[in-house]
Amino acid sequence: MLIKQIVTNIMGENAYICTDGGEAIICDPGGAADEIIGALENAVPKYILLTHGHFDHIMAAKELRDRLGAKIVISHEDAQMTEGDGNCGEDYGVFVAPFTADLFAEEAEIKIGGSTFEVIKTPGHTKGSVCYLSGDVLLSGDTLFEGTIGKFDGKNAELMKKSVMSLAQLPDNIRVFPGHGDATDIGTEKRQNPYFEERNWNFI
Repeated sequence: MLIKQIVTNIMGENAYICTDGGEAIICDPGGAADEIIGALENAVPKYILLTHGHFDHIMAAKELRDRLGAKIVISHEDAQMTEGDGNCGEDYGVFVAPFTADLFAEEAEIKIGGSTFEVIKTPGHTKGSVCYLSGDVLLSGDTLFEGTIGKFDGKNAELMKKSVMSLAQLPDNIRVFPGHGDATDIGTEKRQNPYFEERNWNFI
């Protein structure tokens, strides 16, 4: 599977294009719709995968669906965020035109070429955050970053801990493509990420 990264919008969000067998998924298109379409080259996009509903990960999703015909996928819990409820855009003076997703991540069968994407529920950053796993590729959204994790409020600390510790059980060779910053892998995070050690969650 070929993976392309495109950095979008004021938050420096990573959008990803994954292609296999002439088909593609677009993950977390926070902007740069024209650049994303150009980067597809001849691949046919089937799905637009959203790891969660924050504005900086969804801003180009509707435009891309309208122009390309791909189906938008998001979790049940975060679906209302694409419809204008709590996507945090107002905090940054950004308006995201409301839209409804086509498929719920928990029920979708996501396949491109010879690759299948498994949905891993990772609530904490948002109530409905998910990661997408295919082979040795993990699209982690804002749950897991290089050396750290995504923001969460106190009431979601237990959820975030459970989610991060579940990712810590993945094989070392899994490559992690986060919503912001540089790519990493699970083996590196086991060595350097303090949140991969349960004792470091004693602040809960």
